[in-house]
Amino acid sequence: MEKIINKAVFSQSFVFEGDFGILNIGYHNFSKQYTPDYNSRVQNFYTWHFVLSGKGKLKTGGKIYNISEGQMFFLPPATEIEYYPDENEPWEYVWFALKGEISKYYGDLLGFDTPVKNCRKFGKIKYLLKECFDLIENGGGYFGVLSVFYKLMEISTVIQPDTGIEYVKRIIDEGFTRADFSISSLSMDVGISHPHLLRLFKESYDVTLIKYLNLKRIEYACELLKTTDLSVKSVAFSSGFSDELHFMKTFKKYMGVSALKYRNMN
Repeated sequence: MEKIINKAVFSQSFVFEGDFGILNIGYHNFSKQYTPDYNSRVQNFYTWHFVLSGKGKLKTGGKIYNISEGQMFFLPPATEIEYYPDENEPWEYVWFALKGEISKYYGDLLGFDTPVKNCRKFGKIKYLLKECFDLIENGGGYFGVLSVFYKLMEISTVIQPDTGIEYVKRIIDEGFTRADFSISSLSMDVGISHPHLLRLFKESYDVTLIKYLNLKRIEYACELLKTTDLSVKSVAFSSGFSDELHFMKTFKKYMGVSALKYRNMN
């Protein structure tokens, strides 16, 4: 594979707002520009390094780690660190400097219970990093780099999201107001057959999934009827129903009164 970038050293900084962002992406080939830093230091951001070739050492937490091609290391803020290239086989690496509360969570998802790990799909990682620097050299900006970062997260994450029944319930709780939300689509999203999903939910929560979904929608509709001037039709659609008549029948079934009477009572 051709070089990631045709420079010995490169760095691109960004300004961002929010609870997570990339402060900086950089590249250093110490075989071309050998300027190691042997000083201990702390940083006020996280860094995620990918070692593309060569070797180096990392000192942190009272330990020394020997790092080589195909490995990555993740360093937190407010921790004393020291890392430098091997004298005989100096390393070449790419780094992302990250800031924000979510950075630690991302490190956990990547499985960094120790600072150093082997890269999964190393060839794919190198391809993505080259894509990232090509993008920058061709005028691409922050969101292009962020897109590549999340692709790297996707292939490097070792802790996969929970797909148990509690996860299913969370999806319902957060998405029930969508008009296109259905048990069939939920079944496909979580990879559980429709009948098995219904059975699991009933066994876990002692209520049918259909009833639980309707209760969530009716509960939200009640809140809208009490706190807004939305028409009954708008309340229906806002609560996840795709049909006003179906909403009115369902509301009466669960609440014992019509939506209009409920509003007047409250």
